[in-house]
Amino acid sequence: ISKLVLFDVKLDIPKEYAEIEPGKELKAQITLLNVGAPEKVDVFATYFIKDLRGNIIYEETETFGVEKQLSYQKSLPVHESTVAGSYVAVIEIRYAESFAVSSQLFRVVEKKELVVADIIMKNISLMVFLSFMLVAIISALVYKLVSAGRKGRKKSKKNGVPLNNFKK
Repeated sequence: ISKLVLFDVKLDIPKEYAEIEPGKELKAQITLLNVGAPEKVDVFATYFIKDLRGNIIYEETETFGVEKQLSYQKSLPVHESTVAGSYVAVIEIRYAESFAVSSQLFRVVEKKELVVADIIMKNISLMVFLSFMLVAIISALVYKLVSAGRKGRKKSKKNGVPLNNFKK
């Protein structure tokens, strides 16, 4: 009597990671399904990032137990030097002499230059706070200058010399 253990695997890349910049991490949702014997078995999962010519850009292997089904999120690093273009994320599950594979395409895009407008939009609450602080400081300075000017006029009037009536 032999127990047949078969696996099905699915790799899904969320929409927000369909295009990523070099140096970022590709997030993928992995789902493993044990469609054979209902017992916990250890499987080897190998993750790849490949270019469309089949060259391996990244590879990682891990082992873990799966009883019926296992779903998890996996992060795959995209190196800083990765050239913009189309790539494929692959997972290969091996157990004994059986294996399952799933893959999905994604794109690496050139890094976006940070524009001042983008920075401001991302930090709008900070910008509002700093604007209020700037207005408060300017208002305080104007108030001090106006107060100092009024005090100076009052002192001149007390001494009997009008400010604007100087004769040569």
